[in-house]
Amino acid sequence: MSPPRRARRAADVRTGASGRLLAVLAYVALIFTLSSWQHPPSGPEIEHLDKVAHTIEYAGLGVVLFRAVELRFRGGRLTAAVVLLGILVATADEVYQWTIPGRQSTAADAAADLLGVALGAGWMQWRRRCSGQEPAETWQRRGQGRDE
Repeated sequence: MSPPRRARRAADVRTGASGRLLAVLAYVALIFTLSSWQHPPSGPEIEHLDKVAHTIEYAGLGVVLFRAVELRFRGGRLTAAVVLLGILVATADEVYQWTIPGRQSTAADAAADLLGVALGAGWMQWRRRCSGQEPAETWQRRGQGRDE
């Protein structure tokens, strides 16, 4: 005899939450591993290319953070939670980089990190809305998406 539907769904949520948390931890470990390189590989000499790399790296973090906390929060609180957690990781990463010989920590790097997290979270929020996972009526009740 199989467990009741509600119990199976709760078990699926717990399993999904664990996997999502592991994805966040693995991604943060990757970020700190990359930050540990004393002399990271350099690409072509393009101005601000490192800021673009920071933005892309942290957009990925925004996506995995969004997936991890979407089971707990909704709407604006979800995005705020993702950005807050992203800021904590970015701050810890920049402080850590400061301790690595040959590396530097700048406010511009932190700003690129924050932009990346916000872009990743915003893209996931937009994707969720377009896929119908969060009905437009919910957004309209919050005063968003209304033509005034």
